[in-house]
Amino acid sequence: MNQNQGGNDARHDDDSALSDFLASLVDYTPTIPDELVEHYLAKSGFQCPDVRLIRLVAVATQKFVTEVASDALQQCKARQSAVVKDKRDKQQKDKRLILTMEDLSKALREYGVNVKHQDLVIEKMDPDSVKSTLSNLAFGNVMAAAARDYQKEVLSQQKAQASNSINQEVDLDELMDDPELERLHADRIASLKKEAEKRQALKKQGHGEYREVTEADFLGEVTGSEKVICHFYHREFYRCKIMDKHLKSLAPRHMDTKIIKLDAENAPFFVAKLGVKTLPCVILFRKGIAVDRLIGFQDMGGKDDFATRTLEALLIKKGIVSEKKKDEDDEDRGYPESRRNTVRSSVDPNSDSD
Repeated sequence: MNQNQGGNDARHDDDSALSDFLASLVDYTPTIPDELVEHYLAKSGFQCPDVRLIRLVAVATQKFVTEVASDALQQCKARQSAVVKDKRDKQQKDKRLILTMEDLSKALREYGVNVKHQDLVIEKMDPDSVKSTLSNLAFGNVMAAAARDYQKEVLSQQKAQASNSINQEVDLDELMDDPELERLHADRIASLKKEAEKRQALKKQGHGEYREVTEADFLGEVTGSEKVICHFYHREFYRCKIMDKHLKSLAPRHMDTKIIKLDAENAPFFVAKLGVKTLPCVILFRKGIAVDRLIGFQDMGGKDDFATRTLEALLIKKGIVSEKKKDEDDEDRGYPESRRNTVRSSVDPNSDSD
């Protein structure tokens, strides 16, 4: 039992460390540019929108190239040190390293890579120059090793900076004990809780979704909420389907207003009572009283391809829905035209649909 617990703790620590490591890649700038990594990933048929993964590949490639360069250099030095003594004296005067196919092949063979290429003659070369020469070798399967090495480097830097951040942490603790801040925090929590409870109550009343109601339920639905939008429609009319699309998009965006639809063919009493003569007809109710209506598309320019935001602006102007705050509007902007959904309008000029 203790062994299992210890294993679970170890896995949890590994997952936590990996998450911290991936987060640190966002602010890390590797030697290999992101554009170059994206280019070769795209050539391989892999589209990667996550910059952390792109930089992880860059770090792995950088480590692989560095290790190959270092191993090849050691192979070159070992080979040339085995040359006969008289040639060795000449090399000391020449002071150059000649990297051959044999050196590179031996270094790459340790990673399971077999390469055939002509010999490279590199004059006045040092280890850093060798690394630069081999920087075009963007392949390898040592990503995990690179990740671990980089993680160790990040952790060591964090430890080195820990002493400098002690005073800041103390100041933060003092700030968290500020009674004014605690009061503001409590007020914010209470406000969020109240808003969540309000949304939940509205959902129970049928807000937040575009629903169809029957004639028997119509009166209760209209009088049960302060603001109600009801679409009187016919199943075969194209313009009614267009209105359905827009109202369905607006329903979850405006929780304060109930948005429903009623089949005019199955509700003759309310069609006659409310004087509905043209479809689609959208009637606006406030506290159970019809205060306004939209007949056909005449308020939207008389065209079938009007935008959802056009209908929304009209309903805001009539006061039946509330104007969204800018930050809220940016977060949940979900108009159907942005997804290229279309409903073809009627081509029959004699259609009963307005």
